[in-house]
Amino acid sequence: MTTARSAFALLRDLLDGVSPPTDREPVRLHLGESRLVTPPLAPGLLDDAEGWTRYPPLGGTPELRAAYRGWLERRFGVRRGVDDEAIAIEPTPGTKQAVAATVGLAVTSTRARARRDGETPSVVMPNPFYPTYLAGAEAAGARPEFFAGGDGPAAVAAAVDAARSPVAALIVCNPGNPEGEILPEEALGEITKIAATAGALLVVDECYTDLSTGREPPGYLSLVEHGSVAPGRFLVLHSLSKRSAAPGLRSGFAAGDPATVAAYAAHNRACGVSSPLPVCAAAAALWSDDAHVARLRTALARNWDLADEILGGLPGYRRAEAGFFLWLPVPDDEAAARDLWRDQGLSVMPGRYLAAEGPYGVNPGAGHLRVALVHEETVMRAALTRLRDGLGHGGLAGDGHASAAGPGRGAVEVATRRAEEAAPPSPGESSPTATAIAQRLIRFPTVNPPGDEADCVGWIRDLLDAAGLETRLLAADPRRPNLVARLPGRGAEPPLLLQAHADVVPVEGQSWTRPPFGGEIVDGELWGRGAVDMKGQLAMMLAALLRMRAAGEEPPGDVILAVVPDEEAGSTVGARFLVGRHPELFAGVRHAIGEDGGAELGLGAYARVHPVVVGEKRTCWVRATLRGPGGHASRVPSSDGAVRKLARLLDAISDGGLGVRLTPVVDHMLGELARALPPEAGRAVEAFRADPGNAALLAGLGDTASRYLQSLVRHTVTATVLRGGTVTNVHPSEITVELDGRLLPGDFSTEDFLAGLRARAGCEMDVEILVEGEKSPPPRLGGFYDRLAGVLRDRDPGGVPVPVITPASTDARVFRGLGIECYGWMPLLHGPEVVYRDRLHCADERVSVRALEFGADCFHTLLKGPWS
Repeated sequence: MTTARSAFALLRDLLDGVSPPTDREPVRLHLGESRLVTPPLAPGLLDDAEGWTRYPPLGGTPELRAAYRGWLERRFGVRRGVDDEAIAIEPTPGTKQAVAATVGLAVTSTRARARRDGETPSVVMPNPFYPTYLAGAEAAGARPEFFAGGDGPAAVAAAVDAARSPVAALIVCNPGNPEGEILPEEALGEITKIAATAGALLVVDECYTDLSTGREPPGYLSLVEHGSVAPGRFLVLHSLSKRSAAPGLRSGFAAGDPATVAAYAAHNRACGVSSPLPVCAAAAALWSDDAHVARLRTALARNWDLADEILGGLPGYRRAEAGFFLWLPVPDDEAAARDLWRDQGLSVMPGRYLAAEGPYGVNPGAGHLRVALVHEETVMRAALTRLRDGLGHGGLAGDGHASAAGPGRGAVEVATRRAEEAAPPSPGESSPTATAIAQRLIRFPTVNPPGDEADCVGWIRDLLDAAGLETRLLAADPRRPNLVARLPGRGAEPPLLLQAHADVVPVEGQSWTRPPFGGEIVDGELWGRGAVDMKGQLAMMLAALLRMRAAGEEPPGDVILAVVPDEEAGSTVGARFLVGRHPELFAGVRHAIGEDGGAELGLGAYARVHPVVVGEKRTCWVRATLRGPGGHASRVPSSDGAVRKLARLLDAISDGGLGVRLTPVVDHMLGELARALPPEAGRAVEAFRADPGNAALLAGLGDTASRYLQSLVRHTVTATVLRGGTVTNVHPSEITVELDGRLLPGDFSTEDFLAGLRARAGCEMDVEILVEGEKSPPPRLGGFYDRLAGVLRDRDPGGVPVPVITPASTDARVFRGLGIECYGWMPLLHGPEVVYRDRLHCADERVSVRALEFGADCFHTLLKGPWS
């Protein structure tokens, strides 16, 4: 559903009748109208009376066109393409008119070539978006198709595939508005191929390209100049509105292939608005001056630093890569905007006004505020402080943890689809393989943060709906829905829960040799982020469920599948939301299977071990503050100085733990391993079992196995983030160190852990808990574990199932709160050379096709029962 009303009109309606406080000066943060620099225009430049009395020159003045060319060469190294006339340029009255005109021309042209009379062309665009994209498409009578902004080529390809008619135009905003993400060169190259294949005009809006505070966004024209892309029809838009903080000039330009630019120029010169001579002169001056842009970027960086300082603790806060806009999650964006105006005198834009409902009725902007960091530093500091106070004390942002009552306002059930709405497939009908499903899942770039799992979850829902399963979407954040599906059973056993997460960790800063979201199969392996963690395992579950349904098989009890977001960043809108708000969905469930397990322990050279996770360690992240006298660094430091204390602390925890504790389940695990391994390796494990404090006993097993086993016999604590000091020649009076603590499952308290940390450190320090995970009960090995182990022995007689504890934590910690026994079971068939655990969260994550299909077979065998 779309709306013809502008975001600003909707905001006026929302705040109509709401008065700001009388004791505070209102600050308008809803509009990207920069006050960070004053455009350096010479006095009298716009006072050319003669120029205002003459018709504007068509195509701009020679001086203006020369300024465009000069800037393109300085900024992007583009010259040859313009000189050779492979790239044409035309002035525009800002970006809005250029978008609307070019989209309209593309739609008209596509409609003339339509395969059927009356066929409505589509325009593919990001969502959230610059509102003119949607307005231009609707004005041209086109059908909008959306992709998640910043999600890259896979999301764009999915939107093009979903279009039910010819695609007239594909719009990309880089850097993005409002989220400020930057698409890399590789992504732009893939999107170019998608547009060319679809025969669509590619429109690249680069109006925020000069507003990055870190890495420089790639220029599309530079890719064209150097042959990195081979576009068909394309148009790149630039404007002075943001670059020079001069939106009132309404001046920019379009550059693209000659035919596209000529069509736009002909339309604009006949029907549009050409730039008056004084505006041409002012614009030429601004395009020729880079110093004011450098000042603007410096001021903008200071504002982002302020936002980091003041708002960094709010849940979901993220510094944008470019642009003025902070895109901040809140439970209810309209309520937050209204309350901030009433209580703090701040106007902000509800995110839902900058987006449209996509598939499954979800508006991806809902639950976000767009906040413009456009004022000078003093005003901005006060405004951001008021924003933090309004969100933190007004109950809008929450504390990042779901209570038993759920996250509060904004939580919605998106939709429920009953099984009878879709006819089940006939018995024996084929179902997709785990590999095919995993390929498609990987191509949804659900990187967390921000997540944006809606498209991926919607695709899974469609897959299950087509098979006739009952599905239900529930969301605390509409862009991040939870899916709960049910395959009815015979009622002979309690329901079984399969739980999986759809989000993945970032790929930035990693050197991938293949596209991380390509889902390519090379030499028998499926490559891509999530192949192991955990879209590959989710694909196994889905393939087994669909195989059961296609074969007309009934499990002994209902099988419940929960696909959740946000596991990689706290589970707030995922498992925590489901368990806190909808525990009734899991009534009667005794056992659950989730992620982990199956990842080789580093012992593959000795035996094919099949780990089954029966428990996991509990997170306890803390910040320790060490204080001491400062002073001139030319003198030796005080024995009670902060640096000396830090050295004692780091030395005390250098072995990674707080004493040795051999719990019953780890003792059982070591015994199983010792019996499964060849004699020499088995004796090493048995010796470590008898003396778990002696890590040297494991030296012959290799570093991976040794470090893993050591982490299971102690509470671990590792220093990860250090902060302190201001200048080189001053002893710091305060140093903070963040510590990643992990507690063994069982009856171990946080208080005892912190007391042990203080005792081990042997120095005075203040300790603040940053994150405290749910307490994990002692694992038990009962009939369900025996069933999991039995399936593995049946499918791989040469393998050895072993119960293990995982040092990390998963969503199982949340579902255990409902009294459910949770297991990590990812059946994989692998050779001795593969250590899947080393591929988690790393570059070149991949899994073998053989392993995926083995896992799907194991899940199918399990689901057929019995379960106990």
